[in-house]
Amino acid sequence: VDIIARIDSVYFYTVEDALKAVEDGQTITIMNKKGSEVGTELEFSKTGTFTITGYAPDYKMPIITVNNETGKTVLNIADATLAMAEIDARKNATINVVDSVITGANGDDIVKAYYNGVINVSGESEIDTPSTGYTAYNGSLPAFSNSLFMFIIDVS
Repeated sequence: VDIIARIDSVYFYTVEDALKAVEDGQTITIMNKKGSEVGTELEFSKTGTFTITGYAPDYKMPIITVNNETGKTVLNIADATLAMAEIDARKNATINVVDSVITGANGDDIVKAYYNGVINVSGESEIDTPSTGYTAYNGSLPAFSNSLFMFIIDVS
């Protein structure tokens, strides 16, 4: 079994395990291994600011829903190249995609922000996910459905 992620010098076999272990202010680095967690749906609800980084276009990440009923969660995807099945920003959640490339991990990839969730995209970022589901608009990023969703924004 391959090591998929690390936080500092601690290694994990799944993204799920890394998300369970990460603490406020820490960074999860995703390794570029062949593999998939596409069938896994994770709700990330820790309060604080967290970062995911890494060059891992060959590893298909799980569905990650950022949702916090009682606090505020900021998830930064920074300086990364990742294959993600779904990115959701829900209650009290902000996802910042900064200088990153995100491609789809399977055929029904979705990017969405709803309730009071926000997805911000900055720097030289690109999200390329063929989406299904519904359309939601919130904050600075529209999440589209039933279309190829691809954009490049450079605000520098």
